[in-house]
Amino acid sequence: MQFTTNSLFLRVLVLCFATLSITLHAQETKRVAIYDLEKRGQNVYYLPSVSDYIVNYYVNDSRFTVIDKANSQIIQSELERQKGEEFMDGYIVEQGKQEGFDFMMRPYYDRKEKLLHLKVYDVEKGVVITDQTVPIKNSLLGIPKDLKSAVNTLIEKVNQKCFEIHYVVVRSIDKKGKEVLLAAGHNQKIRAKDVFQVYELVEEIVADVPIIRKVIIGHGKIQEVEDDNFSILKIIDAQQEIVNKLNSGAKLYASTKTDE
Repeated sequence: MQFTTNSLFLRVLVLCFATLSITLHAQETKRVAIYDLEKRGQNVYYLPSVSDYIVNYYVNDSRFTVIDKANSQIIQSELERQKGEEFMDGYIVEQGKQEGFDFMMRPYYDRKEKLLHLKVYDVEKGVVITDQTVPIKNSLLGIPKDLKSAVNTLIEKVNQKCFEIHYVVVRSIDKKGKEVLLAAGHNQKIRAKDVFQVYELVEEIVADVPIIRKVIIGHGKIQEVEDDNFSILKIIDAQQEIVNKLNSGAKLYASTKTDE
């Protein structure tokens, strides 16, 4: 398979993932590199800068801090044309090790598949940890439709697979548990009608090793995004169980539910 871009420009970001766990409630900083979009196949439809959308998604999210986006590196076009996918995967991981990255993100669009991909590499383990996709629809003129929405969905899939964020369910707003207050708002790109799963994080001991298990209780849909930090989540099922657990002092969390 050949690559039709003249070069890949490496965007250097240090992203601060504000994650929550049952044992440690601290910030974990991960160095993530984002490549420019690859367009595979001849006569590829014009696509605005998908990489810019990805960068801006994280830059404008309060959970992430951009430390350095000025440096860039180029992979020579001959290397792109002459080497296969397996070689490129290994090359990218090796480059990540040399530059001290934790993860590498590589978006690409295949016209034949009509799918936008976002491939994520775990540099330390030297493996591809996910290759998420979303379909891209084009107008009669070949211009992508709802591209920003598609990129947001793609990022949500990657975040759920690789960097899942556990948003805190603060409290029940009414006695019956029909609505709860969620500690996430505009800063976290929460949108009305987004679907979430509500769960507990339970520690299980397996062969003397503590392992965190996510126990899903129910689901909800965003009723209203109140401000930068809070939203109202309307509970769809298990209302009584959720309110009982909150009243008993149990710690509940929520994360976006995306289709696989």
